[in-house]
Amino acid sequence: MEFGKAALALAFVAAVQYSTASAATLFEDPFDLDPATNGWTETINQGTDTINLADIHETGAGEVIFETDYDGTDGADNEFYAITRTLDATGFSSLAVKLSIREATTVEGSDNVKVQIDTGSGFTDVVGVSGEFGTLTLGPTFLGAATNNNSSFEIRVISNNNAEDIYLDHFIVYEFTDVVLYSDDFSLDAAANGSTDRVGFTNGWTVEQGNVANGFTALTDGDEVVLARSTVDTSPDADDYIQLTHNFDTTGYSHISIQFDARQTGTTWESDDSLQILYTTDGVNYQTLLSDGGVWNPAGDTNAGGTGNTGGAIFGPYQFTNYDVYNNPDFGIRIVGSFNADVEQYLLNSILLTGIVIPTPAALPAGLMLMGLLAGRRRRA
Repeated sequence: MEFGKAALALAFVAAVQYSTASAATLFEDPFDLDPATNGWTETINQGTDTINLADIHETGAGEVIFETDYDGTDGADNEFYAITRTLDATGFSSLAVKLSIREATTVEGSDNVKVQIDTGSGFTDVVGVSGEFGTLTLGPTFLGAATNNNSSFEIRVISNNNAEDIYLDHFIVYEFTDVVLYSDDFSLDAAANGSTDRVGFTNGWTVEQGNVANGFTALTDGDEVVLARSTVDTSPDADDYIQLTHNFDTTGYSHISIQFDARQTGTTWESDDSLQILYTTDGVNYQTLLSDGGVWNPAGDTNAGGTGNTGGAIFGPYQFTNYDVYNNPDFGIRIVGSFNADVEQYLLNSILLTGIVIPTPAALPAGLMLMGLLAGRRRRA
């Protein structure tokens, strides 16, 4: 390869690997200021109840807190905290929102955090979470066609809670330029693959299990895939697992991101039970992307359940930092559930894989093109 072409190729790789995905941002708030200072309207509705401490403010640590020590009946008198602002989306379309939040203390099942919009007919929910959620990012979720090129609509973050502090970490509304490479809401009927009780080769997934005698199954109940087993293994070993594998061709795409939503049920979880997501860049060898005790923490414990709680979690959106995932025909995802009791189940709700189209050399920034041309000229001189 001539030096000029090599330099251009290196510049192209650098542009793909080290630049950030470009998207037009309509509004972004890292919550490092009091909301009122940054254009939000703050609302606290105490109803007829007396809340000793009710405040919305920046904490000094780059977060905004919905703060309360009221301990009455949650939602009985529509107690809520909200920040609202008006956005002008003239010239924007395909808008999406992301909100990063965390809970300071264990919230209750009826406590919630939502993003809502009002395009003229009252506020409607866009995305939200209720019950325990730990630390997570809601979205990206589309705002809908009514916000396209809309010169004035309202968006708000609202929390109904009675005693738990909620922290807001980051908020962004932007044009969603990612391409959806794959999406599965795990709602396909198991019978679609010719079996009455097993999910396999359905919507691209292959199901494998350890010791067949362990009675593992992957069932669908209409809107979730259930990883379960019909027997109890009193001597669990490496064969106590069931896994779903799917290969994805990412040729032509970079900035690959994944979002995964699942939950668990059961009361006998042990420390060696686990739910993991693995990935491969060669179609053979797999690396761990997430596992219990890390960002994946369904019941807020250091393992799959530990204390016997039932819980759920959303992982992502997570952008792969291993660049071998980009532009790769052998990329794949594997979901692995390991457990040893028939009362332990993992329920898979959805998975989303997105990427950014890799620009052709003709579409590279002029500066990178110039690097290649100058290098070639020096080579010929």
